[in-house]
Order: sequence, then C-alpha cells, then structure tokens
Amino acid sequence: MNDHRKGEKGFTLAEVITSLMIFGLVLSFVVPIYQNLKKQSDEHIIEVEAQIKLQEKLENILADSFENKQDKGNEFQRSKIKPNLTYQLHWYKKLRRTGLWQIHVEVQWEDPSKRKRKLNLQTSRYIPI
Repeated sequence: MNDHRKGEKGFTLAEVITSLMIFGLVLSFVVPIYQNLKKQSDEHIIEVEAQIKLQEKLENILADSFENKQDKGNEFQRSKIKPNLTYQLHWYKKLRRTGLWQIHVEVQWEDPSKRKRKLNLQTSRYIPI
C-alpha cells in the first residue's frame, strides 16, 4: 500500500528546520536593534518632558511680580509619562543692576540607565523702576 499521492504539497522536516534557523538568526539581529531604539526613544521622550517643565517654570517666574530683590526655590515634579521618574527644579532670580533681572532655571533627573541629567535655561528681563 503506497499512500504517496502525486501532486501532494507540503514541506519536509529539513525545510521547516532550515526556515526556523533562518528566522532565529534574523531575530537575533533584530531584537537588540529594537531594544536599543526603544531605549533611545524613551530617553528622548523624557528629555522633551524635562524641557517642557523647564519652559513652564521659566514662564511662571516671568509672569510673577519682580518686587523681591532676590528669590529662589526648589521643587519636585513627577513625570506624567514615566510614573517612577521625578524631576527636580532649581530656580533663582536676582536683581543684577537697576531694573535688570537675571532668571535661571535648572531641571535635573535620572535617566533609565541611572545617569544624572540636567538642562537649564537662563534669561534676563529689564523692568524699569
């Protein structure tokens, strides 16, 4: 009894094993590349959020009154994107000369690879007395 039919289609065991080996080889290159791109994307998103917090704080300081000759502060803000990430904001404003204010804002955070990162903005504002 010969059950081998003419025109029967399918893959041999050798073809299946060969295709799985090729698939595994391709994955061994693609997965690390994907992980690296994901890490870079996460770091970029965190840095953009830090820049937004920096800009918001500077705008809030500029909107406040400039009655005190010197003002400074620190605050912590949680990330809206990464719940376990906290940004630390340091800022000060100083009267440098008559009517000329210097404003400095800095944001610090720790990135996913545990490196300390920081960005800062500095500007001056003239407010006549």
